[in-house]
Amino acid sequence: MARSLDWMDRIACGGIPGFTRLPWPAQLKLCNVCEVRAECLEFGLETSDVWSVRRQGIVYGGVAPHDLHQMLKQRARNVAACQAPARLQVTAQLPHVQARREDLVETVTELLADRQTPEAIAARLGRTTEAIAQALHRAGVDTLAPMFEAAARRKLVVCDTDARRVVAG
Repeated sequence: MARSLDWMDRIACGGIPGFTRLPWPAQLKLCNVCEVRAECLEFGLETSDVWSVRRQGIVYGGVAPHDLHQMLKQRARNVAACQAPARLQVTAQLPHVQARREDLVETVTELLADRQTPEAIAARLGRTTEAIAQALHRAGVDTLAPMFEAAARRKLVVCDTDARRVVAG
């Protein structure tokens, strides 16, 4: 949706040639008397590049370049956080990922049928019991995951500093 830029007719810095080449503290003084600071700040956040703001010393809406840079970084993190579940969902649907999960479930099921313990299965697969539990949950096999979670809880490792050895609890 295109936003109206009518507010730009009322900016205090509009009639000053070379305003953006002024040191940013001088730019801020003019921003303090401007009536459209909120619109200017939103415009800056929507149109500015996170790295160029700080490097070029750009001021929008009375916000210093360093602070504007931080705001843009936070906004980028928020956008990435919102998009992360969608990326994970797409990754989970990739055929090779699904095939690896099916292979893991099949291997774990066979080893459990051979009366292998979760710890032995984890050692054989070169994974931790926690990692196997998480993979089983992601594969939708919630019936097997709890036994690997319980094995992970049982295997609390404590460091005995006096004897200089690791003791399984």
